[in-house]
Order: sequence, then structure tokens, then C-alpha cells
Amino acid sequence: MAGCMAEAEELKYTQIDQETAKKMMEADDGHVVVDVRRRDEYDAGHIPGAVLIPNESIGCDSPEALPDYDQIILVYCRSGNRSKQAAQKLGGMGYTHVYEFGGINTWTGDVVTTEEENAPRTAVLSFFSFDGGGLEYTVEIEDPSILSYTAVRDYGRDRDELATGSPYRIIFTFAGLKPGTTTVSVYGRSPIIENDDTVYTAVVDEHLNVQLSWERKIAVFDLYRNGDVAYDAYRITLWQDGYHVSVNEGADQRIDSEAVDALMRIVDEYDLARWDGFDESEDFVLDGEGFWLEIRMTDGTGITAHGDNVFPEHYFEAIGSIQEILDNAEIHSGIAVGGSSPFSEASEQRDR
Repeated sequence: MAGCMAEAEELKYTQIDQETAKKMMEADDGHVVVDVRRRDEYDAGHIPGAVLIPNESIGCDSPEALPDYDQIILVYCRSGNRSKQAAQKLGGMGYTHVYEFGGINTWTGDVVTTEEENAPRTAVLSFFSFDGGGLEYTVEIEDPSILSYTAVRDYGRDRDELATGSPYRIIFTFAGLKPGTTTVSVYGRSPIIENDDTVYTAVVDEHLNVQLSWERKIAVFDLYRNGDVAYDAYRITLWQDGYHVSVNEGADQRIDSEAVDALMRIVDEYDLARWDGFDESEDFVLDGEGFWLEIRMTDGTGITAHGDNVFPEHYFEAIGSIQEILDNAEIHSGIAVGGSSPFSEASEQRDR
């Protein structure tokens, strides 16, 4: 062992303070954090993601967990003694970027136990509301055998129990039950506020870790055009049984999802998100045209644009493609429609 160690007077590593170490850990540079304490110390609490290589195990051969001699290696122990020994030995082996930053007993960053680190990761969604008319949120899981959830209202520390309108956050925590993929729909309903509805794809891996990602598709599509020809006005909404359409403010009918998917492709192809907020008018134009377009997505984003004889970029190309899709869409009449869409309840007729 003595023949493998570097000479004591020749420092083979760089000593840094813990604030510098934190900044280095934030970089995406392929670094590794090494804990050189005993297994029981490591299990009781360590820096998240740190690799355990006890100081006593470091001999003449490079550790299997450190195959790259040019990798940035950040070393710590309990108080800074063993980490200096380990850093010196690693530097003596030929590792070129070894940094020692002391002990975990003075560490102010995150610390995690092995049990916590190995526990399946849950996913959390949080929504703001208030008592006395705020949005009431409910969750629907397409396949409840894959995912479960709990709900908690968090009023924070400053809630006045006697006050009305107290704000709070509704926090949903999702836990995996078995590997698989399912859809999670969150519906927000209020008698005085517009609906707030989002849809997520939930993936549960083999370790029951849960990952949620927004499912981006059209929730509401509202188009009105006027001009030298008569155009139908369309309002498409996503229901639990598929898409429904109201033409010229008539009764809801079913519309094929392929047509709505095609509309979504137009939204992306012409980057209609750039239209959001467009609102310009020019009066008294011969054979002019006006339009109102509102699109809301299940990921919480939306587009609202209005113009009279003034139009956003690529308007005629995009609106022409949209009109063609709507004109050729399969619309099935005669269905019985009860209740209200989970994505858009009936609104007052717009005065056009």
C-alpha cells in the first residue's frame, strides 16, 4: 500500500470550498461526486447522486466506479480528513481533475438517505384556487391500476380561518402501482371562473417511478370568419367520449378526431402560437374579411387572435388549410348530448 501512495509533500489534488463545489455540481460536465465514508455513514445521509467509494477500499488499482482518468471528481467525507487522504491517493493514481471539498458535517446543500433515494419517485401537480368560488379540481386516471393519487389543500401559514376567499393550493401526488402508461386528466370547475383543464401522459417505469408530461392536443377550437362569402362558424370541444362540434352555434355533433389531428398539424406547421394576442382592424375595405380564432390546448397554452382586414403572418395559407379541413370533416348528427364537456362548458353566445 505504501508503495502505491503519492509522496505526502506533493499535493495531487485541488482543495476547494463547499460553495465552489456546489457550483461545480450544477454544471453538466460529466463530473462525479465521491463519498469516501463507510457504508453505514453513507446510508444514513449523503449528497444526492454521490458514489460510495470508502477511503479504506482505495488501493493501487483504480476504482471500478471511476473509469475515466480525466473526469472531474469531487470528493468529500464526514469532516474532511478521509477525503483528503482519498483525493491524494486518486491523484497519485493519475486522475487529473480531483477536487476535495471537506466534510458533510458542514454541508448546507441537500442530503438524502439511501432508503429515500431508492424509494419510487412520485409526481406532483399543484394548482392555485381560493375558497368561495375558486376552481374546484378533480382528477380522472384512465387506468387506475397503473397510478393512484392523493389530494391535499395547502393554505400556507397565513390563512385567516374567519376570512372568505382564502387562497390555497391543491396538491395532487401520484404514485405508481405497476409499470405502464396512462392518461391523467385534471378538471377545474368554478361557477365564476373559466374552466381550467389539463391532460397529462403518465409513465410508470419498472421501478414504479412516475413521470408526468403534458399531452398537447386541442381542447377548444373556435373559428369565426366573415367576408365576401358566407363561412360557417365552428366551435370544437374535447369531451370524454371524443370531439364534438357546434356549427353556427347549433347543436353539438360528433366530429372525427382525424380532422382535429389535422388542425393540430396546421397549428404547428404555421406556428400559430405567434398569432396569440393579435388584434388589429382596418375599416371600409372592399371585399374585406374579418376573423376570430381561439384555440386552447390541454397543456394549458392557448391562442386568441382577432382581425378585421388586417391579418397575422401566413394567415391566408393557414386559414385556407383550416377551412379545407373543416369543410371536409366528417360530422355525425343526431347524437344525444347530455351534460357538459369536461373541457368547455357552454358559454354565452358571442356578439358578432
